[in-house]
Formats: sequence, C-alpha cells, structure tokens
Amino acid sequence: RQLASSPSPLSLRKMRRMKSRTRRLPSYNLFIVCLHLFTAVLTGGTSIVDTAPLLTPQFATNITHRTNLCNRQLLLRTGALEFSDVLRGLNLNVGLLYTPENGYVNYNEETGDFEDENPGFWIEILDELALRAGFSWRHSYGIIRPLFVDSNSLNPNATTTDLLVWTVNTYDFTFGEWDGTVDRMKLGVDFPTGFSDTSTILIANKNTAGESSSFHPFAFLRPFDIPVWGAIVATIFLTGITYRTIHKLYSVAESRDYNTSNHVHGINIFYSAMAATGHVQFQPVTHGESK
Repeated sequence: RQLASSPSPLSLRKMRRMKSRTRRLPSYNLFIVCLHLFTAVLTGGTSIVDTAPLLTPQFATNITHRTNLCNRQLLLRTGALEFSDVLRGLNLNVGLLYTPENGYVNYNEETGDFEDENPGFWIEILDELALRAGFSWRHSYGIIRPLFVDSNSLNPNATTTDLLVWTVNTYDFTFGEWDGTVDRMKLGVDFPTGFSDTSTILIANKNTAGESSSFHPFAFLRPFDIPVWGAIVATIFLTGITYRTIHKLYSVAESRDYNTSNHVHGINIFYSAMAATGHVQFQPVTHGESK
C-alpha cells in the first residue's frame, strides 16, 4: 500500500499553479519519441507501454501535458462556477503508474485497450472519479513505470521522488501507489485522501428489530459452539497434566522431591491456560518483586 499510502495514491498539483506551459519540443526529445514509436512498430508491440495515447519518455524535458485551468479558477473565485463542476467537460491528462505484476491494471494486448469486464482496480477507480467529476481521461493518459522497471530512463540516477515530481509537472495528475511524505509535500505535491483504507477495524452485524443491545456477560462464548469450548477446556487440562508429569520427571532426574518442593497445587493448569489464551509460555519470563 497510500497507496501512495495510504499510501495516498492520487497526486494533484494545486489549481492555482496550473498554468499552461506550451513549448516547442526540442529536437532531442522529438528524436526520443520517434525512437519509441519506431521500436513499437518494428517489434509489433501492442503493450500498454507502446500504445498509450501519450508516449512521453520519462524525465523528458520541456514536454508538458498540463491543462490550463486558469479560467475555471477565476470563475470559481467569483462564484460563477460551483466547485463540483470545476473539471466537468474537460479531458485531463493522467500519468498512470503501471506495474504489470500488481494486477491493478488489466490491459488487453489484442484489442489495444483495457479489459471490458475487469479493467483493473485502478481503472475502475479512475472511471468512477471521472464520472463523478465529469471529466474524461481514457484517451489522454501516459504510462509511468517505476524506476526498477524502466531501464531506458533519461535520468538513470533519479529517485522515486524525482519521478513523482516530474510526473505531476508533466501531467494534470498522477494515479498510483505514491507515498505521501512530508518531503514530497514540501516540493509542491498534493496528496488528497487515499481511496484504500487498510486500517484494522471491528465489524459486527447491526441489531435487528426487537433485538436488545444490552450487555451480555457471556457474549464471549458466542464465537464457538459448546463442543468447541469443551474441546478447548479439555486441551487445557490435558496440557496441564502433561506439563505436571514432565516437571515431576525432571525433578526426579535432578534428585529433587517434587512433592516437597515449593509449588502451588493446580499451578500447571494455570500455566497451560495462560499458554492457551495467548501468553504463549508456561512460565513468566520475569521474576516477581522480592518480599
């Protein structure tokens, strides 16, 4: 996992910084793009890396797919546009973090598109997000590959943070497992609330009509049936008896009288009960306070 966090996997730049950066592509970057296209055609490659709508080499300079939102920001400030409609009708460019092994993106190489019935968890989340906000993205995304996957990076010494910063400066936003760290936030990367919560929670059935919600002192017995609880109790007693026998044999081997030694009757049953309920040891690992 925020993914990126929670992991918070969705990364957006602040809207006030979204300014158009339309620039002419340098001949070097144009050569890299043509090289990628030529390789895909020559090898007959139909992978998502070769057929993504935005074939932009990672860490390529002076290439931007950012959308100009200055006008909409002005309308939002003046009250002429509702916040829920800020992205409605736009075609946003997404930097989609892609690792084939994670199974979050299912791409059909024969059709050259995502699977219809099961496109993948991330694709379903993106489609739902686009549906609610009113924007489109299916025909304007680029593939971002992790550094351990991409061996043709223009910046071989880059870190994952460098890749994240380059991605949010190149696309409108990026979607994937990005960790929302303080250092990355200081660099201007904004991490909204993540879409996956992996925290530990307790789940119980809601009380039906007529069912009392009062305290039940024997509610702890409900997880198991009576025969199961009987087997647990029997196991505790048998374990205690076995431990007593072993302890007695050990005392005989050490030339000590077990019956006259300083012990409490039933202590072995107590030890086995402690082990069965989670103590995991028959005897404490620390000594009690001296008298």
